Amino acid sequence: MTIGEKIKKLREIRGMTQEDLARAAGYTDRTSISKIESGKADPKQRSLVRLAAALNVRPSDLLATDNVTEEEFQSAEDARLNNQIVSLISEMSPSEKSLAIEVLKRFAGKSEP
Repeated sequence: MTIGEKIKKLREIRGMTQEDLARAAGYTDRTSISKIESGKADPKQRSLVRLAAALNVRPSDLLATDNVTEEEFQSAEDARLNNQIVSLISEMSPSEKSLAIEVLKRFAGKSEP
């Protein structure tokens, strides 16, 4: 899987348009994203870092040469989100923690339609 293919897959998993990703990564329009995803251009190092940040992955995730499935990307994203939630909860007061944990428990078993 090429860098462009990984960027496109991650963008789609996150429900982003090329315009959304371009904006989040500091591009002026979607043209550069389109060229990167189609393999017509490779992102420079600084752009790769910005793209990775906008997609909430490490730059090394985009550079890895293995073929990563959508499920593996989603699993990695879920782990990152879980870590962010734990970090946020750890900064809360005891009463806020209790409320946050109750809310998470209620939604843990529910899936999106």
